[in-house]
Amino acid sequence: MRSVAIERTNFQINTKLKYMNTISHNHKPATDAYTMLADAVIRPILFSTPMVQAILDGRKTQTRRTKGLEEINDFLKGDPHNYSFLEQKYFNGRLEQRINVANQFFVIHPKVNIGDIFWVRETFMDAPNFEDWGGEKYYYKASKSEQFLNEWKGNWKPSIFMPKEACRIFLKVTNMRVERLKDISEEDAIAEGVKDICIAPLIFRWKCYEKTREVVFKNPIDSFYSLWQSINGKENWNQNPWVWVYEFEQVERPYGFC
Repeated sequence: MRSVAIERTNFQINTKLKYMNTISHNHKPATDAYTMLADAVIRPILFSTPMVQAILDGRKTQTRRTKGLEEINDFLKGDPHNYSFLEQKYFNGRLEQRINVANQFFVIHPKVNIGDIFWVRETFMDAPNFEDWGGEKYYYKASKSEQFLNEWKGNWKPSIFMPKEACRIFLKVTNMRVERLKDISEEDAIAEGVKDICIAPLIFRWKCYEKTREVVFKNPIDSFYSLWQSINGKENWNQNPWVWVYEFEQVERPYGFC
């Protein structure tokens, strides 16, 4: 039995469904902190320190995730070209993504919708002597200088352990789609937050995120490849999985969030 998130359907039944209007016409994201909490789902998301820095710098406005597509990607391992993702529609207020895999039809109900809010978990630590001296309650690795990181002997806590109280970054989903990982464009690779490096006056290259290689790239897609591989492994890139592409913008802390 496949999970409830992926429901096998009959094409004739699907064609009879009367869908509501498309996302852009029917689902308007909330615009202020009060309505955000009422209308949106607020869920955690993990980012590495370089990607948190990219968000804070305004360079990162997209993220690609395979969560929610695991079973589809597994189903396609035998022949990953026998598929097509069809239209996204809202039906009874719920986003549906229709898929054709080797003439078998499925409907995916993604857990994330446009207007939802991610609260960002990042590497952090409790600030020492906060209760005695006040000031910062938490230190965030992404905001500390290289000198601080080299000299500081405290223990950083992995992002997975960040409590809601410590969160400082909130991202509202403004658009979403499904695509193959390797279909990323140069523009979207840049939107993923890869960093450009000036190697000479007016000459820029793109950072390599693999710790074992000291190179730079001419193409931002190659830089994104190194970033993805550093997190998910080379094999995952070669499998070229389907991914959710979330576009987002940074927003204020939602009212009532704790």
